[in-house]
Amino acid sequence: MSTVNPYEMFAINDKAENEIGQINEYPVPGHLDRAFRIRFVHSGDSNVHYREALRARLKPLSFRIQQELVSDEEYEDIVIAVFADKIIKEWSVADGRDESGELIFKPGIYGEDFAILPVSRENITHVFKQGRRLFRDIKKQADSFATFKTAIVEDAVKN
Repeated sequence: MSTVNPYEMFAINDKAENEIGQINEYPVPGHLDRAFRIRFVHSGDSNVHYREALRARLKPLSFRIQQELVSDEEYEDIVIAVFADKIIKEWSVADGRDESGELIFKPGIYGEDFAILPVSRENITHVFKQGRRLFRDIKKQADSFATFKTAIVEDAVKN
């Protein structure tokens, strides 16, 4: 009988957490040939780059934050900008299908009428500000250590 460490369920795959990240795929409702993928890394306390960038962006607002004079939207706009720079690692869109019928993804961001825009901090920031629920979905997962737990990552690699 093997010994089980009850705390291993909280082990994090460091490489997955801060380098490889997690990929989420979002199909576009009503468009069978449209979907996009976002690869992101952990926004938790182990991500020094994110933490320092967020601290630097919030520092000029520290007095206003202490006085509760920063609106939720203003704060979220700052977090969105830092996320676009430090957390989002790839963004790709479906652009046709291969011979087997699988979607083909290439780097890009859907704009108006599915025009494919280049992946840039500005475009990511724009999409997140226009689609705050998408941003909040990614942020919730990027904030959670559970997204990057060793067992989950190992299972995903096996499948």
